[in-house]
Amino acid sequence: DCYGTCGGVSVIDECGVCGGDGPDTCFDGSTSCGACASVHLGFANATNTSIDITYESLVDIGGFQIDITGVTLTDASTEHFGTLSINANNGRVLGFDLSGATAPLGSGTLATLTFESSSGVLGIENIVLSGNASVGALEDITLDGSIQLPEITCDSGIYDCAGVCDG
Repeated sequence: DCYGTCGGVSVIDECGVCGGDGPDTCFDGSTSCGACASVHLGFANATNTSIDITYESLVDIGGFQIDITGVTLTDASTEHFGTLSINANNGRVLGFDLSGATAPLGSGTLATLTFESSSGVLGIENIVLSGNASVGALEDITLDGSIQLPEITCDSGIYDCAGVCDG
């Protein structure tokens, strides 16, 4: 076998490792020999006035800075970080927590963004993510890219509890 054991059963896997487990399955379903991203950002619950920025991560996320394109931000919220601020002029969203709170490894919603009513294409650029104090900056990040927002069915974007526009 590949270890030199007479009668052994170890073989070299697809990644060139003797007795290895083969390639890892990445967030996007592809396989890689050690080059999968540690964090993937995506979108969920898109409307004409809000969207959730979701994450899948192999490590805790200690903070983030992202630039949102295609819409004019009005607010943002998060369940993970004590400080969350937006700059409506340039679309920058910044989230962190001075006490050290993190978005835990696994998957969830990093932030919910609200914006002026739009049916355009919303995108994320200039992503900066940090891990917890022991991890530092996260560099291996994948992203869904951009998302086409649905057609505007309510110009104000304000719905009552029954889902009626301006009701």
